[in-house]
Amino acid sequence: MNITFPATACPRPNGGAKALYEFAKAMRRRGHSVNIVHIGWPDPIRSLDDLPWISFEDGIEHIFPSAHPVPDIESLPPRDKVRLATDGYRFSDLASFLPESNFISAFDEELSLTYGLPFIFVQGYRVFLPAIEDEVFRSPCPKVCVSRWLVDVGKEKGVRDEELVYVPCGLEHAKYRVVVPLEDRPPRVSFAYRSNPTTRPDDGLAVLAEVKRRIPEVEVTIFSPADLHHDVPDWMTVLIDPPQDFIVNEIYNQSRVFLCTSRSEGFGFPCVEAMGCGAALVTTANGASADYAIHEETALVCEPEDVSALADSIERLLRDDELRLSLAQQGAEFVRGHFDWDRSAEMLESFLTGYAAEPERYRH
Repeated sequence: MNITFPATACPRPNGGAKALYEFAKAMRRRGHSVNIVHIGWPDPIRSLDDLPWISFEDGIEHIFPSAHPVPDIESLPPRDKVRLATDGYRFSDLASFLPESNFISAFDEELSLTYGLPFIFVQGYRVFLPAIEDEVFRSPCPKVCVSRWLVDVGKEKGVRDEELVYVPCGLEHAKYRVVVPLEDRPPRVSFAYRSNPTTRPDDGLAVLAEVKRRIPEVEVTIFSPADLHHDVPDWMTVLIDPPQDFIVNEIYNQSRVFLCTSRSEGFGFPCVEAMGCGAALVTTANGASADYAIHEETALVCEPEDVSALADSIERLLRDDELRLSLAQQGAEFVRGHFDWDRSAEMLESFLTGYAAEPERYRH
């Protein structure tokens, strides 16, 4: 099959683009023809040199609309700007850049089916403007949801079961693995800072400060793709846009505990990556975490915005090494057994095969 993946891309790591890129790469490894349309946001992407944080399989067709003149979007009506229009473009406006294919991971009612049967990856909820998210679920084509709770959201919105497909994101196991023995790690907690309000960075900093008050010897590492919007004390180590290998080896693998304070997560790459590297997870019940954070088995789970409970959980793991080692080991084994890009690509392939055979069953 031939599949086109339009992706919002930026020069720094981005979870949404990463998921689409990894699905595209895995489908290519399965022998399919793959086209990626790199749509730059907020900066234009004109070549793979603008994407230093990811590598691609040979044989993928890369398309860069930003390297060419694009339609004037300022005159678009508001509805068009909230349709599945990446960086403000309607996909039909980009038709001159799109190859003919069997499938395209985008929907635009004005886009010819010669560019492929449409389907949409749903990677989050309560992250974007409600008008955009509602438009996604209303789109008359299949929705491929990367976590089970997103399937549940679709059902609550009245989407037919046939239009909701669960295909989880995966994990690069050769990369995200235990390198530093769990017993040899310093008393360090790591935290992926993101400025989006749904990730609750204020809560994260408050939790870490409370843990430091209780356990003065604790070490804290915060990493972020961009400058922090908060002032932080000197005892917190802050790393801006560290290389991916550094995150794996010097942050995840040097941490006893990884903290997530999000109110809502579509999948939660940092959590799953940290678990794969042997950090015990303390997280909120943020939707996606239900797929991998089983309380008292693979993680400790608290309600969102409960700073005290999150601090209690981290303190518990730092003082109870037997519990930390158990959760870390079981967490690493769980993500190895449940999240794999090639297996996810096989699930996507199976769905698309059925979709092609009976397209009207999956559309309205």
